[in-house]
Amino acid sequence: MPAEILLDAELGLPDSVARHIEQAYEAAFSTGVDATAEVCIRVCDAAASRSLNQSFRQQDKPTNVLSFPADLSVEGVAILGDIALCWWSWPDRCSRP
Repeated sequence: MPAEILLDAELGLPDSVARHIEQAYEAAFSTGVDATAEVCIRVCDAAASRSLNQSFRQQDKPTNVLSFPADLSVEGVAILGDIALCWWSWPDRCSRP
């Protein structure tokens, strides 16, 4: 299943970010996950990460990854859930560009 990655232009992310996310997404779906399954990936800044973390985990600070698993099916498509990735933390956490 091809990935569709939408990034907020205001974040100022390099074009390569969408390619890296797409590669990770496609690698995950190549492991036998149903091809009709869907997951939402949101790339956000520290402020959005902090807001999500406060709302869902009662932690008043940004975090690098938040996941929201789901067990839904809509018109035959399995909805696996949502993942929020905070762009600000990537340079500190990555060992390669």
